[in-house]
Amino acid sequence: MASFKDFCKAHKDGGVQVGVRSWISKADAPPEQRVCSTSQPCRCQRRRAPSAPKLDESSLVSVICPTTAARRELHPALYASFACQRHARVELLVLDTGGKRPSAFFEGLDDDRVRYFHEPELVLGENGAECVGIKRNRLCALAEGAAIACFDDDNVYAPTYVSVMLHHLCASGSALLPLGAYYTAEPTPDGTL
Repeated sequence: MASFKDFCKAHKDGGVQVGVRSWISKADAPPEQRVCSTSQPCRCQRRRAPSAPKLDESSLVSVICPTTAARRELHPALYASFACQRHARVELLVLDTGGKRPSAFFEGLDDDRVRYFHEPELVLGENGAECVGIKRNRLCALAEGAAIACFDDDNVYAPTYVSVMLHHLCASGSALLPLGAYYTAEPTPDGTL
């Protein structure tokens, strides 16, 4: 779809299936509302809206991540989470705002799968606060993949994250798939988890 506005129109017209996360049980939910969970076997029916791009488990996945100059110490770990993904076809798009100079890490990176965008000005919403949603939307518009995965610069992703999420997205036939659970870990003073 060309834009979020087009997505909303297609959804309103019934041309896009959107998963939801709240119901009594998956089995009781109508098929168009079933969403896969990575912690349970997928029981979704394979359905896609006629206007949806062809999506299968070999599709290019665009991984998008907004960031700021104040978070540049996280850039190597962000790239490490991306680089270890086992899915064969991925690209990383990073929008870095608020610094006078681009990220030295991303500027020096030699990986054709990575597209880095730097803007000296922060992206602000109507209330004047920095708006990560606007940055994500801009990255979505630049993405070339048939599917988009959102990374946060301060999270670590398992090597199978993209492939597992893509599998469940393909199996569900939905246009959107929420992350159902995540785990946190805090290192001890000696560096172990």
